[in-house]
Amino acid sequence: MYFMEKHAVVTGGANGIGRCIAESFLREGARVTVIDIDKNAGEHLHDSNENLHFYHGDIADKMVLENFIRSLSEPVDCLINNACISRRGLLSVCSYEDFEYVQRVGVAAPYYLTSLLIKDNKLATNASIVNIASTRAFQSQPDTESYSAVKGGIIALTHAMAVSLAGRARVNCISPGWIETNDSNVHSEQDQRQHSAGRVGIPADIAAMVMFLCSNKAGFICHLIVEKALKAGIVRISNEAPPKTHHLINLAEQAGLFDVLSEHQRKLLGELNPLNIDARYPEHKERIAQTLSAEKTARLFNETEEFLCWIKKELEK
Repeated sequence: MYFMEKHAVVTGGANGIGRCIAESFLREGARVTVIDIDKNAGEHLHDSNENLHFYHGDIADKMVLENFIRSLSEPVDCLINNACISRRGLLSVCSYEDFEYVQRVGVAAPYYLTSLLIKDNKLATNASIVNIASTRAFQSQPDTESYSAVKGGIIALTHAMAVSLAGRARVNCISPGWIETNDSNVHSEQDQRQHSAGRVGIPADIAAMVMFLCSNKAGFICHLIVEKALKAGIVRISNEAPPKTHHLINLAEQAGLFDVLSEHQRKLLGELNPLNIDARYPEHKERIAQTLSAEKTARLFNETEEFLCWIKKELEK
């Protein structure tokens, strides 16, 4: 079990995506604390697993957050800021109070939870924080202002927190498209074609990415915004810089592409990855040469370019 002796906190973990994330951590041996406003669902989840603790409360309330952090008896290794709601927008005449409430749930609470964990020395060493955003941050439908604004905010908060907590915790973000949280899996062809994967997403798609980002396999990934969950666990990265080798390698491993690699290719990538460089970029050649012998430097440049391009193409399918 990958997360034995780890403690995960999931906000909004009583239903939907949050519940699937909580259950995924439980299956991997973690102790899980869920905070949610849905008391019945939370207590039912607690009754079904002795390693899950449920805390009933509204994370839009500052006092609830402070009491919740005080109630924690052990440091938090994984903080999943999942909880959010929508109070619609302009066409529904969303009030100032409703708009503000959504921002408190989806942006203020993740910030304040993290701040309290640091203040009370309850953020574990090398912790992982994963914020759940939405593609609504980048493309909207009418009457979604409250939700779109909060999801844009959590993305901005992610890169700010990632810089502030560098060396102490990794902070990443998942920004899913349509995730079906009901039991129904019947969708029109048009609905399914909205996604590159050719289907509507399910909570397990998001939970799998959360588990990856919280694992040691993602130990070099920070400030990654996964914009959409695609087929076979392959993702598209939202990043201004060209994809670097360590991103490609981690994603290729998750997507199962390593299954087809030769022993030589595995060894080659193993030598390249720890250097945080990409052999395709000439400006890194001097740095490579300082670390490896001239023979290995030449081999890296000659043999990785084609292979890394192949990985990138496979990831973008």
